[in-house]
Amino acid sequence: MPSPVDQNMSQAAHFARLNGYSQIRLYNTETRAYLHLSGEGETKGTDYAWCGWRYQADALRTNARADGKPWPYVAVKKRDEKALAA
Repeated sequence: MPSPVDQNMSQAAHFARLNGYSQIRLYNTETRAYLHLSGEGETKGTDYAWCGWRYQADALRTNARADGKPWPYVAVKKRDEKALAA
């Protein structure tokens, strides 16, 4: 019987969890800031930083490039983001 947590997860999140994938944040190494959770602009801390799965980040990048906007962000696993603060 699946746990209540498993029942509430989306299929994509469940697949990612089962396969060891991590959620990511998008980090601009030049400005040392994260993509804002709105998908526009940047924020220095993680409180209002975008967080999601790699396929969602790919969609954001594709849309930005289609609009002619630069994409300076690299994916950072949430568990590794403390290393960036140092």
